[in-house]
Amino acid sequence: SYLQRWEECQVEAGRALRLARDGGFKMWQANARILTGASMAHLGQREEGVDEIMRSLFLWEATGAGLVAYGATSLASAYLLVGKRDEGLRVIDESLYRSEETWWAPEQHRVRAELLLLTPGHEEEAHDLLIGAIEMARANGGIGEESWWQLLYVFYYETEQTDKVIETLTFLAENWTKKDWIVALAGQLTSQDG
Repeated sequence: SYLQRWEECQVEAGRALRLARDGGFKMWQANARILTGASMAHLGQREEGVDEIMRSLFLWEATGAGLVAYGATSLASAYLLVGKRDEGLRVIDESLYRSEETWWAPEQHRVRAELLLLTPGHEEEAHDLLIGAIEMARANGGIGEESWWQLLYVFYYETEQTDKVIETLTFLAENWTKKDWIVALAGQLTSQDG
């Protein structure tokens, strides 16, 4: 799920589920089912994915393990896909600072920002969350930082902040060696504007 290659994720989650069942590892069965549900939601079975993730989170907690941040974030992300803003925000807000799992915090902030954007008037808070996600990623050694900049670019583009789009693309072009996606975004920008 980290790479958002949902077909592969679904296959690997199925393998992990079989191994966990064979070994009697209940917590890892629940983990594999969270990934299965996330895959389902992103592959078009949105409501079924939400239901699977919810059941999986109950199974996870029934093992005695605490709430897993990425599991809750997966549920909030699935709610985002079905347009259930309030449910998604509730799940994110309940999980955001509840655990020591700071490694997943940038993703939690991204999902929260996208959920906020389902209703007009929350652009400033969403922007601040995205900037916070970039700063967290940078603090963690740059893990995923490039993808957060991509998301920030999309935010600026969709909110028609052309000066910020150009500023973001310029920063990215100067700071990353893998520039193919930056060139693609710039081409997309000029083709849509022209």
